[in-house]
Amino acid sequence: MATDVQVGPGARKLWCPSTMCASYHRGARGRTALARRTVVKKAVSFYSEGMRLVGDVYYPDGAAPSEPRAGIVLCHGYTGVKDLYLPDNARVLNEAGYVVLTFDYKGWGQSEGARSRLAPYSRVADVQAALTFLGALPEVDPQRLGIYGTSCGGAMVVWTGAVDRRVKCVVSVVGIG
Repeated sequence: MATDVQVGPGARKLWCPSTMCASYHRGARGRTALARRTVVKKAVSFYSEGMRLVGDVYYPDGAAPSEPRAGIVLCHGYTGVKDLYLPDNARVLNEAGYVVLTFDYKGWGQSEGARSRLAPYSRVADVQAALTFLGALPEVDPQRLGIYGTSCGGAMVVWTGAVDRRVKCVVSVVGIG
């Protein structure tokens, strides 16, 4: 289901959660804006191969341990960081009721490790560590975990999904290879 939001006089932005993209429409008839839910963002850290990774967990309105929700790990591309594009995707997924984790791989953003080093096996380990962290949160159902990646992150989620049975859904956008 798409979310239709008024962005200016006669202009609307239509979010499509299945592809995480937005398109702008003028005079879209018959569409009504959905109420935006409150999103809670919490800074977190966890470890992969002995190095501290930094991330953010986005909780949708009403997330509680008594009713665990599906969780999704969002993975950025080679030149990205968790704060570029992914927060917008996290908010769209929150509106659909998912708990979302964004993070920086080792050596990216605020995470520890050698800077900008392309090490695919190590990136897969980072995604798996993120899945472990997210699945351990009381608000998340560890039987309903998904991963979403763009560009190099798209390749990492395909690889992780192939080797990690915890993953129930993989979305690769503009994957490489």
